[in-house]
Amino acid sequence: MRDEDELDSSPEEAAALAALARERSPDPQLEERTVAALRAAGLLSRPRWVWGIRVAALAAGLALFIGGFALGRRSASAPKGGLATAGDGRSTIPQGNAAVVRQVVWF
Repeated sequence: MRDEDELDSSPEEAAALAALARERSPDPQLEERTVAALRAAGLLSRPRWVWGIRVAALAAGLALFIGGFALGRRSASAPKGGLATAGDGRSTIPQGNAAVVRQVVWF
């Protein structure tokens, strides 16, 4: 077996081979020209599903936002701990009870 590093070449050939570039960099506009040519030939089109995914993500985000807002409004208006008040803000706890009720409203 032979190693891949062994070459059957003269030192001049080895130096010329070493001087060659390993990769050739393409023209910066090569990709743009290729895509434009493929689109002109009808072989490549813009993906339509990308817009569908964006619209679906926007709709899902909007639904979550509205659902969270509605849930927050609903839980904020529910009485806490069974404490009920009359429409004018008076406590409905009987006066004989020694419990002190303090209501704090945060806006």
